Amino acid sequence: MRRFLRVAAVTATVGLFLVPAAGAASAAAATHHAKAPHFHVPVRGGSTSITTKLGVVEAVLAAGVAPFTTAPASEALLTNGRLRFTFPVSGGSIQTTLPPNGHVNHRGGIKLFKLTGGTAVKISNFNINLAARSLTGILNNNPAARIKIFSLGLAHANFNPGTHSITVSNITVSLTSAAANALNQALGVPLFHGGQVIGIAKTHVTL
Repeated sequence: MRRFLRVAAVTATVGLFLVPAAGAASAAAATHHAKAPHFHVPVRGGSTSITTKLGVVEAVLAAGVAPFTTAPASEALLTNGRLRFTFPVSGGSIQTTLPPNGHVNHRGGIKLFKLTGGTAVKISNFNINLAARSLTGILNNNPAARIKIFSLGLAHANFNPGTHSITVSNITVSLTSAAANALNQALGVPLFHGGQVIGIAKTHVTL
């Protein structure tokens, strides 16, 4: 039964992203009329990485801000000054039927450190919401300060399902207005803006 649910979860998750809005509505209506049960399959592990867009790191450093990851996340310096941040998946669950639902939790985070003055902002405990196609996080370890950090664009995403896993790559990561305002205010720099494309994400989850 668990094997069946994992396979179903992979198949359904791909469908959640690929079905256009009209098709999703029709599928959701059909599911409603059929009264099919909704199963949630646990996410057992994996990782999500974000590779910064060319020029993003340079702009951040030019504003006097340095980005770091917090354990157990990690960063790697790539060509042309880009950075890749990788966050381990800590759990979550995925619904096996429409409408889109489920979430993927992560460990670690990103700390933005202002080189003059010593101000730092930490964003951590990332959560991907499949239904909202968003990534949220908490600010400075305050669970009450969870906000939507990124919008996830899937128009050009690539999907590679396996028997017990799924990999989604080429996800466009855009900063939300709420996150941009919070970061600018905390760091005291007019650096970020809503809709700013930060980079491209890839997530791999095991079921």
